[in-house]
Amino acid sequence: MQEFLGTDKQVNKTDPVVSVCVVTYNHKHFIEQCIDGILNQKTNFPFELIIGEDDSKDGTRELCINYAEKYPDKIRLFLRNEKDKIWISGSKTGRFNFIENLKAAKGKYIALCEGDDYWTDSLKLQKQVDSLNGNEEIIGSYTDTYVKTEDYEELKYWREPLQPTMTLNDVIDKKSPFHTSSFLFRNKHLEKLPDWLNLVPSGDMFLFAYMALYGKLIKANTSPTVYRKHEGGVTNSSIHNNQGFHIGRLFLWTKFKKEYNIELPKIDEVIRFHASSLLNSNMSISDINLVLKKIGFTQTISIFGGRSLLKSTIKRILTK
Repeated sequence: MQEFLGTDKQVNKTDPVVSVCVVTYNHKHFIEQCIDGILNQKTNFPFELIIGEDDSKDGTRELCINYAEKYPDKIRLFLRNEKDKIWISGSKTGRFNFIENLKAAKGKYIALCEGDDYWTDSLKLQKQVDSLNGNEEIIGSYTDTYVKTEDYEELKYWREPLQPTMTLNDVIDKKSPFHTSSFLFRNKHLEKLPDWLNLVPSGDMFLFAYMALYGKLIKANTSPTVYRKHEGGVTNSSIHNNQGFHIGRLFLWTKFKKEYNIELPKIDEVIRFHASSLLNSNMSISDINLVLKKIGFTQTISIFGGRSLLKSTIKRILTK
């Protein structure tokens, strides 16, 4: 993927400590606040802003181009193509854009922020890098996050104020342990990402747990980031709601358990939760077959015994 304005810009001639990766699609009304919050960061080290613009139809691309032309010392812009988008569970996603941004990152650390979210603390990057420097046992850092909805201006905590440290056991959970917009992590294990990441709806949940394989995560003392929840947001898509949510998480944690030989009781508890939620819903036989296929059971079943087969398959996975 060719970089906008080429690789002879000033930003390409620096050695960034942090690469801030932004994926954006149809974020015309939000992207400027996102980019400004990143460009306003005050640091004693250089950082690059990598923007992956995913072929928007609403003018977002033009705004990103304007910023890239104005800040060639900070921004590396990649203009993705519609044909490269990856389909997951029947929905078109920004997974290709997300992974390609990570591959382009040159910094020792990577920070994330989606184009409809934003940062409120101009010292966010500095505080997070300071918290990791000199302690290789710490693999990443997170912060609290507010949620902002379209019909309510007041900012509220997206999660209750978070605990000061997290391990793999904390990150593996029924819900996301912290928000993507708050995460900064060491960029030294990404070459080992599994191919099946392209099939996981919640790529950020995988990344949180994957990083926690290599070390501890700590909370930075910064102002909360802001997660903007709106009708066009990713979490409102079909793959993140109702049965789609449970199917995706069941796939994630069963694959994660097998890939990395995870023996924690917590991962079995989370798998059972998502399996039970599906079994207690009005799942069609086609949905049950989809779940079984995703977690490695290739035999197609009929209407008879569908739920019991799903239950026994989950049990078999948990006892491996």
